[in-house]
Amino acid sequence: MLAVALLFVLYVETPPAPNALQNCECLQPRATRHESRATDAWIAEDKTKHAAMSFALTVFGYASARTIGISHSTAVPLAAAGSLAFGIAKEINDKRTARDFSLRDLVADAAGIALGSLLAAHLR
Repeated sequence: MLAVALLFVLYVETPPAPNALQNCECLQPRATRHESRATDAWIAEDKTKHAAMSFALTVFGYASARTIGISHSTAVPLAAAGSLAFGIAKEINDKRTARDFSLRDLVADAAGIALGSLLAAHLR
């Protein structure tokens, strides 16, 4: 399951085609910290993607844990922890690849994890 999620993230994060690099943001000078915060809006498509991915990872993690025989009371926090670890790893990778580590992205991840955990907690 984590392999599928990683492949999805890598697919979403695939760099543009070579002919599109002329206008690519990756070739532009990095924004200052103040400018970066201005472009990292609380309500944005990126935050929706973070919440949706964290929700999916939590629910699929829960389903996977239950499939291999882990109890319900253990599967919910285990799935939430796995999804949170994936979100933090994504932000660390963003920092490593010259993008900004975003606490707002982690808040969106936490919202998706909370919704996924709430759904998983009501499944039996």
